[in-house]
Amino acid sequence: MLRRQPEHILEVAQLRNVSLQVMPTDRQEHAGSQGMIEVLKFADGTAMGRSDGAFSGRPVSSPKDLRILEPYEHR
Repeated sequence: MLRRQPEHILEVAQLRNVSLQVMPTDRQEHAGSQGMIEVLKFADGTAMGRSDGAFSGRPVSSPKDLRILEPYEHR
């Protein structure tokens, strides 16, 4: 089953609405260390996100909070 997981990830990454990002293993902390991260970006330029570990799991939409959930290249 684990052998198929990389294949499945690559298949899903081909979808136009999916962005695959890999976190370097040398990071001390990141928003995803305590669970799943979801960030939804809408056509009007707004976004909403949530994380199991950040913000007590509540949805956030402020640009400041979303930067915590988004990839580290934004920092």
